[in-house]
Amino acid sequence: MPSFRTGTNPTPNRVLRDGAFKAPQLRNVELTGPYFHNGGQLTLRQVIDFYNRGGDFNNTQEFAPDVHALHLGDRDRNDLVAFLMALTDERVAYEREPFDHPSICVANGASGTQSQVDVGEPLPGGGTAARAKDQVLCVPAVGERGRSTRLTNFLNVNQFSPNP
Repeated sequence: MPSFRTGTNPTPNRVLRDGAFKAPQLRNVELTGPYFHNGGQLTLRQVIDFYNRGGDFNNTQEFAPDVHALHLGDRDRNDLVAFLMALTDERVAYEREPFDHPSICVANGASGTQSQVDVGEPLPGGGTAARAKDQVLCVPAVGERGRSTRLTNFLNVNQFSPNP
C-alpha cells in the first residue's frame, strides 16, 4: 500500500493527495467557523457528520485508506461536538487578559448622504483636489477584565445542529 510520503518527497500518486489538507489546531475551534478550506460546513456537528459519512466525494478510486465512513451514533457525534467546544479557552471567549484588545479607530467610508459626500481636509502639500471626509469607526478597548458577555461563533449558530 503506497503512503502519502516516501522519504522527504511527496508521493507522485495524485489520487492519494486529492482531498488532503493541512489540519489546523483545534484550540478555540468553536469560535473559528465556518469550517474547512472553503467554509463548506457551518457547524461543528456538520463537520462531524461529514467525517462520519466518509466525506462528500465518490470514493471508488484508491484514495487515502483512512477516509471511510465511521458509523458513529447520534450520541457519539454530540459527544465529539461537546469535546471540541471544551477546547475553547474561556479567556479567549471573554477576551480577558492576555487576549484583551486595545482601542482602535479606523476609516469606515466617507461621511455624507446618498447623493453628496462631505468635503474633508485637503491633502498635505497644498494640492487643490477635494478630499472626502472620512467617517471614523472607533472600537473601545476591551481591557484586561474582558467582556461581560461571551463571544459567539459565526452567525451565532447552534454547534450541535446538523441543519441550522
